[in-house]
Amino acid sequence: MVIGVFSVFLALLFALFVLIMFIDQMQCILANTSTIDNLQAKRGRGAENIKGEKAGKRTAWQNVKEVFGGEFNIYWLYPTDVPKVLCVEREFD
Repeated sequence: MVIGVFSVFLALLFALFVLIMFIDQMQCILANTSTIDNLQAKRGRGAENIKGEKAGKRTAWQNVKEVFGGEFNIYWLYPTDVPKVLCVEREFD
């Protein structure tokens, strides 16, 4: 019983960590900044030059598409380099 409760606690702790990291990374992607830029802006150093000229004109959706590699498709959820065209003969050689 104690091991089960401890396992659930660790699972919840890990889920909390993953959620926090996901939110942090999505915030950086949507704002088109890096974590270092965000920290410097909070400390007041270089806050005026966080984004370049070109980066300031992009929308959040354009930033997401650039990070994930194009228009939304199922390959966004598969974390490896998948060829866009599947050749069955090549797979079974």
